[in-house]
Amino acid sequence: MSNFDDVKIYENSIVRFPLPNHKEIKNDILDNLTMGELLVSPNGNEVMKTDFHLKKKEKSKWFEILEKSLIRYLHPQLTKILNVREFTIQKAWYQQYGFKNSHEWHWHGDCNMIAIYFLELPYPEHRTQFINKFKDPREKINYEAEEGDIIFTNALMLHQSPVISNRHERKTIISLNYNIMESN
Repeated sequence: MSNFDDVKIYENSIVRFPLPNHKEIKNDILDNLTMGELLVSPNGNEVMKTDFHLKKKEKSKWFEILEKSLIRYLHPQLTKILNVREFTIQKAWYQQYGFKNSHEWHWHGDCNMIAIYFLELPYPEHRTQFINKFKDPREKINYEAEEGDIIFTNALMLHQSPVISNRHERKTIISLNYNIMESN
């Protein structure tokens, strides 16, 4: 199990958890990202492939693989750090970005916390960017993240995926909407 020495907190709003078994599960998850489609926003930004809009009645294989790791490594730490007794994952989906793909500033509804798992992140400058709109709506939060990290923050935190500038890069994230149901 991961310990708290691995956890980093940035500006009291972003928590970074390195997933200890990332290298063991990465290819299994990637191999199971079979369902998905191009997503084009009203502003013209593109996500190469996502399963966000698919209506799923049962858990996907990729989620089953990830969920075991979340239960083993991340959830015990969330329970301690947030001092909570019960939480649920409301929704989970993946997004793959290729050359010139991006996702504009947004926040998540129907949940109170979010997690972003960097399944593929060849270049750290393409990590998700965050703005704390309650502090300074123009200033990006400076934080570190690399492939295999899970970033956890509140659902109202504005965030975006910057434009992928490398022709040969593919960035893959898994987004998780959490609801904290009961605190201690």
